[in-house]
Order: sequence, then C-alpha cells, then structure tokens
Amino acid sequence: MKKFLKVLMYFFLIVIIGAGGVYLYYNNFRQIEQQDIFNAVPNNAIFVIETSNAPKAWDEFTQSDIWAHLSQNPNLAEIDTYMIDFQEILAYPGVSAVFHGGLTDRKVLLSAHMIGGNDYDFMYIIDMKKAPNFMALTKALKLTGFDVKDRKYKGEKIIELHDNLSKDVIYITLFDNLLLVSYVGNLIEDALLHRLENKWNKNPNFIKVANTVRNTQLANFYFNYKLFPSFVNVFSDEKTESLDDIAKQIAFSAYSLDIDDKFIKLNGYTSLDSLPSYFKALANVNPGKSRIHEILSDQTAFLMSIGFEDFNTFYAELTNQYTAESPEDFEDIQSNVENLEKLLKINLQANLFNWIGQEIAFAKFRPDAETRVEDVIVAIHANDIQLAKDGFGHIIQQVERRSPVKFSMIVYKNFEISFLDVKGFFRVFLGKLFEKLEKPYITYIEDYVILSNSLPAIKKAIDDYALGQTLGRSEKFVDFRDNFSPKSNVSMFIQMPKMYTNLYQFSSLEDRKVITENKELILSFARIGFQLNSDDGMFQNFILAEHDTAALVDDQLELIVNNLSDSSSVNTISKLDILKDISDTTQFTEGPYKIYFDAEQTVAKFEAMAVGSKLNGMAKLYFENGKIQANLNFADNILSGECSYYYNDENSTQKLLCEYTNGSINGLFREFHENGAQKSTIEYEDGMPNGEAKYFYSTGSLKMEGEFKDSLKSGRWKFYDKKGELISKKRYKKGI
Repeated sequence: MKKFLKVLMYFFLIVIIGAGGVYLYYNNFRQIEQQDIFNAVPNNAIFVIETSNAPKAWDEFTQSDIWAHLSQNPNLAEIDTYMIDFQEILAYPGVSAVFHGGLTDRKVLLSAHMIGGNDYDFMYIIDMKKAPNFMALTKALKLTGFDVKDRKYKGEKIIELHDNLSKDVIYITLFDNLLLVSYVGNLIEDALLHRLENKWNKNPNFIKVANTVRNTQLANFYFNYKLFPSFVNVFSDEKTESLDDIAKQIAFSAYSLDIDDKFIKLNGYTSLDSLPSYFKALANVNPGKSRIHEILSDQTAFLMSIGFEDFNTFYAELTNQYTAESPEDFEDIQSNVENLEKLLKINLQANLFNWIGQEIAFAKFRPDAETRVEDVIVAIHANDIQLAKDGFGHIIQQVERRSPVKFSMIVYKNFEISFLDVKGFFRVFLGKLFEKLEKPYITYIEDYVILSNSLPAIKKAIDDYALGQTLGRSEKFVDFRDNFSPKSNVSMFIQMPKMYTNLYQFSSLEDRKVITENKELILSFARIGFQLNSDDGMFQNFILAEHDTAALVDDQLELIVNNLSDSSSVNTISKLDILKDISDTTQFTEGPYKIYFDAEQTVAKFEAMAVGSKLNGMAKLYFENGKIQANLNFADNILSGECSYYYNDENSTQKLLCEYTNGSINGLFREFHENGAQKSTIEYEDGMPNGEAKYFYSTGSLKMEGEFKDSLKSGRWKFYDKKGELISKKRYKKGI
C-alpha cells in the first residue's frame, strides 16, 4: 500500500516539475525529435498503464463510489492532499496558460519493473511535446526545495533530487520530448541505455494486442507475461511450475480500462507466444458451455473452468502442440500412456475420453475446520454420466486388482466415494495442470465427475450441494457471472471474502501485515472474474472486478446463517436409525430390550426397558466405541421427557439438551459447542422453533439473536462479530 502512495506522489511531483519548468523557462526550448512514448519503456516492464488524458481519467476515478470508499482507508487518506496540491498548481494562471491545461493533451505512462530479486518499482514517462533544456529544468527544480545534483550516464544527463528529510532520491532525465522520472536510478539508466531499440513497437505480439485498444479514451493497461512469475513471487512464497508455463505460453495482454460506481472493467486481447502450448490448443477450438457453478459449493474461493466444444478435438490440438514443441518429450508421453494402458488393461479413449463433455473445472474452497488451503476440487463434465461411471469404475477396479492396499467404497449421504490409487494418473496425458491432483477421491454429482486430493473437501462439496448452498443459488454470484459469456475457453472467478485465508496463507511474511491491515479494503472487491475466448489465433479478454462495501459484513452473515444449528441437531435426533423402527403400535417383549452393532452381540448399540410391551423410561444409545451417544426417555414408545445427546470425545461432552412431550420438542432447546460452551438456546413449541432464539460463538460471545414464529424467522434479528460488536440488523417476515 505504501508503494501505491509513492506512485500517486510521483504523479503529482512530475506535474509540478513539468509545469514549473515550462512556466519559468518556456522560452528555452530546443528543437527535438518526436519520440513515441513507448520508446522510453525498458523491455523488462511487468506492466504499463497508458493514458492520453490523465486529469480526465483521474477525475472519473475519484468521482466514483469506488474511490469514495477507498479514500476512507487510512493508507490512502494522503491522496486527497496530493489532489488538492495538484489542482492548486494547475490553477496558477501562468501554468494553466503555458501548460495548456496540464496533462489534458499529453500521453502519460506508468511502467512497473522488477528491481532486485523480489521487489518492483515504477517509472513515469510524460510526452511533453516540447521539453525545457537541462539548464532551465535544473534551475526550476531548485525552487522545489530539493538538493539538486546531476550526473552523466552514457553521454546523457540525469538529474537527482535529494530529499534531505526522507533521504529519498528522485531521478529525472529527458529523452527528446519525453520526461522520465523514478525513485530507482537503475530504471532511468536502463531506459537511456535501450532508448533507441524500440523493442515494444517492433514486437508483433505486442503490436497485435495494442492496436485493439489504442483508441480508448480513459486508460489502457498492458501486461508482459515474461515477468509474471517474478511479479507473483513478490507477493507469495508459493512456488509453482504453472506460473513458468504461463510465462512461456502467453506473450502480452492489452486492455481498455473503464470504471463506474460498482465495477472496474478491462476489455481487450491476449496474444500467444510462438511456442506451442496448452493455450494455443485452446485458441484453436471453439469455447464450451460452463455450468459447474450450478453444483459447486458457494464457499468456493477460486474457480477456473477450461471449456471446449468437443474434448477430442481439444485433445487432438493439445497432442499437436506437444508434438511440435518437443517431439522427444511427446514420444515419452505416448510411451507412458501406452504403458499405463497395458499395465492396467484399460483403454483411455473408451474409458475416459469418450465421455468427457465441454468443461474441466478446478476449484478451491474456503478452508474450514476440516478442509485445508491445499485442497483442490476438479470437476469433469460428462456428456454421458453413466458412461463416465462405467469407465471410471473399470479403471478403479483394474487399479485395485494390482494394489496391495484396498480402499472400501464409502457411501456418504447417498453419494458413492471411490479412490484412484495411481500417482500422477491425469498428469500423464493432460500435463502439469493436474499436478496437484494426486491419488484422487472420486464421486458423481449430476453430470459431473468430482475429484479431489482430500476426502473432507469432497464431502464438503456433497454437503453444500445437498443443502442447496451452491454458487448457482447465490444471487450475487449469479448476477456477477451474468456479465460474462456462458461459453468460454477459460473462465476464472474469485470470491475475495472466501479467498482471504488462501491469500494470507500463501503471502510472504512481510506482506501478511499489509494484508491484515487492509483486510476490509481487499475484501471490498468482492468478486473478480476473468474470461478468455478464442478469436483468430488470439484470445478476447474480459476482466471484471465488483466493488461492494458490504462484502465483509455479508460474508460474516453468510457464515453465521449457513452454520445455524436450529434444525441440524433436531434432525440428528429425529432421524436416528433406531427411532425409525419404533412406532406407538410396536410390540416389545417384556423386560430389557437391546440392539447390538455385531452379530456376536458383544457391542451394544441401544438399551431400553419394555414395560407392558412398550418402551418406557430411560433408553441409552451408544457409539460403536462404547461411549454414550444419547440418553432418551420413552412413554409407551413415544419420546417423552428430557433428552440429552453427546459428542464422541474423551469426556462425552454434552451436545444438546431438550424436553419432549408426546414425541415433539417443547420448551427450551439447548445446544453446546465441543468445548462445552453454550451454542444456542431456542424456544420450541410442538416440535417447531417458536419464540426467542440466541446463538453463540465457541468463545461464549453472542453470534445472533431474534425470534421464530412457526419455525420461520420473524421480526428484527441482530448479528454480531466474534468480538461481540453488532454488525447488522435485519427484519424478517415469514422467514424472508
């Protein structure tokens, strides 16, 4: 964030320098060759921001609701001061007249460059059209209060402005009509050293994308992917081969920038490197339709979808790219595939490729108590889900025949979960994209095959799908996604409030403090989307960032509401297997009644007493390890009286306590966290929540409170954060 402030400071300082120099010494101009502004940008720029009307661009940004919110951040508060100074300088009659309104008709570039191994900094370039001579400029700069020095580099003069208080040094030079400014002397030297090479305007990949946006009015943004891995490593300690692959495959992106009160939009194109690649294969096929959001958890932090109209066409293109890039490596891949098929006695075309539909998606969930930041979900669309089940079933069966360790299929909430005990199975034929998917767990949801490197993650996917808590049922996500094409070659979506934990975990220690301090600001960009669609050997690009000041509060409320226990624990009791076999007409033999886990009747599951052929009095339900699961009370086969339920832990911690009358919960329903702290208190009437309700964090602080009427939220509810501070109020009528 401090780096961002410095960037803004550069901007205003340059205007002061340029305006002051022209105003004081406008008669000292020399004849110069007019240079294109990109001639001064060193070839190693990470990204470049270009505008032909900086004041207009800045005005549009600062008048938006986005800026109104950002400017409230303490780290950005100084910018308002810079703006006032800037406007006052341009208001001077002499400056305004000679400088022709400031920067209105002048091109300005901001370029970012790597400095050292893990940092970056900026250079500003202004097309002055005319430029003061160095003697005049030096005299003007001495009026700014800096200690002004100058030196020669490769025959050119560099002016140094030394700030004796901050010890910062600002470096300035002139290249014909171009004024260059930076806090890093090496950047100025590099620009002078390579100023006549004109590598940007001679690069066909850059020209191809730059020409698509050059006529835009506000601003343009250019990204150089060769520096992508180095740039990412500034912010993250995580190393991954995929970043290097992207840098090899993609050349440049160019975008036109637009801002309104809610969105930051970038439209443009991406050019590909001449080398064969995964992206080139996608650029040569028609996009596919994506619908993974309809079944994926609304707790998805990151989602990437690869689309193709026909998988076999895409795979043929991918094969061609592999062949062209490295024939020897491709022969190794083919050999590995053939060996895999012979070893397992499978046919990948028949068992796998023939049923793959239009989409392969990768997702990461927000980590919780069960899932980890490294967990990944892969979803493969099937054009015939039964064919997919048969194909995967055959592959798994063949693997298990050769594996000494057998994995018993799990049935979880009526979903079968299998396990593919083959390391690197998908990477053999689909490349590094699948490097994180080792020995996956597998299940099927609608017409998708769901795979994960984590059993808890795949259970999380099933849980949220079963509860209807999916992206497709999230109104805000659906509204956001509607801005994008339903068909694409590559789509990526980030839900920033849910991505925050991942962002924090993978950041360097130095950056974590900044991320924490600016959490609310970061999370205010609630949703970010990116899409690529093939277009004549390039990709048409669209990036959208949605700004939502309520994103943090909404996310906190979503977590609170999604984790409510007013029905889950009640359902735990009412759906106990043992109760399904007991009705008011069931006849029991007089005396003790027991059910066992095992045929040998050594491990008790349920113990009760039958009096007059009906269960009466206390009954006990046990976990398979012998610990108490529940104490129930019956009156003539009907739950009646106090009921208590326990966690399966060392101390048999109480989970809930309630009172039954004639088979229905009545009175105060109490639930507890695993640490014993109160979790909820809810008034029940005839088996339904009806009355006051309170929910608590495991720390004991109040989470939410309100009232139920006929099991639906009614009236005003209040929501609190973990510190006990009120974060929201909402009025409900019949649950809405």
